[in-house]
Amino acid sequence: MIRLKRRERDLFITHVGDLKIMPNNQASGHCPFHDDKNKSFSVNLDTGLWKCHAGCGSGAAQHFAHRIKYEPTYYEKATRKNSSESQRVKKNNLTPLVLNDEAVKYLMYLEDNWQHLPVPRSWNIDWVIHTCTGYDPKSGQFIYSHTNKDGDIINIHWHKGKSHWRGEGSSKLFPLHFFNPRMSFHFDPVKKLIICEGEKDCITLLSNGYQAVTNTTGAANVPKDINPLKDFIDVVIIYDNDDPGKQGAKKMAQAIKSINPAGKVRIGEWK
Repeated sequence: MIRLKRRERDLFITHVGDLKIMPNNQASGHCPFHDDKNKSFSVNLDTGLWKCHAGCGSGAAQHFAHRIKYEPTYYEKATRKNSSESQRVKKNNLTPLVLNDEAVKYLMYLEDNWQHLPVPRSWNIDWVIHTCTGYDPKSGQFIYSHTNKDGDIINIHWHKGKSHWRGEGSSKLFPLHFFNPRMSFHFDPVKKLIICEGEKDCITLLSNGYQAVTNTTGAANVPKDINPLKDFIDVVIIYDNDDPGKQGAKKMAQAIKSINPAGKVRIGEWK
C-alpha cells in the first residue's frame, strides 16, 4: 500500500471541509464532491484511501487529486521542487508519470465500473487499488501501473494489444513498492514469497492472501535489480507450464541464489 507524503496529505486537509483527524490518522469531513451536511467523507491519511459514504466514489490519493482537478499534479511539483533529486531520478529513468496522464483515467474507470467489467472473480478491489490497476475501455485491456520503490507510477502497461507501454518500460519487479518497509503495507521477508508470471496472476495471488510478485517483462527476463528479494527466506517460483516458463524459472532461481545463498528457493511443478 502506498504511504502518503506530506504534500499529498495536504490535498485532503485543504479540500475536505471541517476535516477531523483521529489519533489513528483516520479522518472524516464534508465531501467536496456534493453538498454534504453529514460529514460523509472518510480518509486514511496514512494510505490515502478515501470514500464518500453518500455515493460520490472512493479511491486512492491520485484519484482524489484528479477529481478535484488539482494542477500542477503533486508528482510534477515534486519533480520540480528538488532539482538535484530530479536529475538523479531522470538519469535512472524513474521519472514519475504526472497525475494528469491518461493512466489516471484508466485507474478511475476500473474502480467506477467495477461491477460491469470483465474483472477476474478472484480479484479483490482493495488490491486493485493498492497496485493502481486500471482498465482501458477503448482497447478492452487492463492497465497495470509499475512504480518505483516509493510508490510513484513510472510506467503503465497494457495487458495486451499494440500499445504496450507508456513511460519507463525496462524489466522490474511488480509491485516494487511493496518491498519498501516505510510503506503502510509491505512484504514480510520471513513469510513465503511467490514469484509468478504476469501482473494478472500477481493480483490474483495478492487478493487471495499470498505475498506475490512478478517480473514486468515476461518469464525470459530477470530484472536488473532483484536486491529486494535478497532477504526472503522462502521463495517459490511458479511460471507458466511451457518451455519459456520452465527455462525462465530456472534463470530466476539462479539469480536469487546468487544474492541470497542461504535462502530457500523452489520452483513449482505443474501436475
